[in-house]
Amino acid sequence: MRPRTVPPGGEAEEPPKPARLYASVDGANVPLVGGRWVEVRTLVIGAVEPGPEGEPHCRQLSYFSRLASAEAFVEQAKGEVKRRGLDQAQDACFGSDGAPWCQRFPDTYCPDAARGLDFWHGTSYAHDFSKALWPGNENTQKWWAGEILHDLKHHGPERLLRSLKGWEALGGKTKLGQAATAALTYFRAREALLDYPGLRAAGWPIGTGAVESANKLVVEERLKGPGMHWGEVHVNPMLALRNAQCSDRWDEEWAATAVRLTRKRPAALSVHAKT
Repeated sequence: MRPRTVPPGGEAEEPPKPARLYASVDGANVPLVGGRWVEVRTLVIGAVEPGPEGEPHCRQLSYFSRLASAEAFVEQAKGEVKRRGLDQAQDACFGSDGAPWCQRFPDTYCPDAARGLDFWHGTSYAHDFSKALWPGNENTQKWWAGEILHDLKHHGPERLLRSLKGWEALGGKTKLGQAATAALTYFRAREALLDYPGLRAAGWPIGTGAVESANKLVVEERLKGPGMHWGEVHVNPMLALRNAQCSDRWDEEWAATAVRLTRKRPAALSVHAKT
């Protein structure tokens, strides 16, 4: 960010803030030596632009991945947040699968950002309930779920919540009632994230494909190959390199890393650029 300037006889001019940024976080499991699996968390930030058919797309994606607790990850991601200007963006949106730890991120860095539940995470709960509502009737299951999800996407959650509440009351303690309670509990807890008409009207994505792709391409492609098992101390250094490569910042990051390593071990270290 450029420094503030002061015009003659005037107030200091605020530097321009970044425009529209979208962010999302998610986790992926990777294997350690000894058979233990651990969760690597990833933040992705991108600039939102309209796609060829008017649907929003994220461009200029950058990544930050670490093996860390939720609390530590949020703190460690501060550098990437500042680099991209997410905390200063004029417009920002945050998408997630609705897990409580995910909401700590916008609470910390962009509390005024629009927020959304990944639409396709919600669809799985609607489809699961439709199977309890119409057991053995696949066509009707698909019809009911399709109708209720179309309404959710274009008109918001009112009809979905009202329907589930009705089936919960009618089903009581039966399997149908229990299924309705489970779905209703899930959607009620995330009701503030279900304003899909508002998100779409504002030009924001309603899916978290960017971070889900990052799980696969940034994390799993390198750390979850056949036969791979990692020493825990080696996971984050490899993730740092993957982030630099996949964010198109290899030269910048490698040069800085080379300087740090050379200062630590000047007599023994030979550093080579990526080939």
